[in-house]
Amino acid sequence: DVLRLTGPDDAISLFTDAPWVYTLTERRNATRFPMADTWSPRMGNSTYDLFSAQFLDGLERNTPKLFVLSQDNYPWIDQNHIANWKNMKGVHAYVEANYSYIGESGPFLLFVRAR
Repeated sequence: DVLRLTGPDDAISLFTDAPWVYTLTERRNATRFPMADTWSPRMGNSTYDLFSAQFLDGLERNTPKLFVLSQDNYPWIDQNHIANWKNMKGVHAYVEANYSYIGESGPFLLFVRAR
C-alpha cells in the first residue's frame, strides 16, 4: 500500500520499530530518526522531550505523505505503539490535525496527509 499511495519522491514517517519499511518501499524518511517508538515509552527520561520535539520538527518541515503506525505487538510482543503515539502529545496532535486514517496494511495503520 505504501508504494501505491506514494511516489518515489514522497517522504514517509514511521512510528514503529520497523525501519526496513524505508528500504523495502524505497521511500525517504521524513525525520532524521529511523523510528520513533524506541524513545516513546520512556516518558519522563531526560531525552524524551528533546526527541519528541525533534521528531515533530521533522514531520512539520518535511510533511510526509504517509504516517505509518504499527499495530500493537509488532514487530515485538508487548509493544504498545498506539498508546505510545497518543502519549507523545505533540506528534499525536500533529498527525490528528494533518492526516486522515485510511486503513490497515498488514501490521501497520496508515494515515495519509490531508493537506
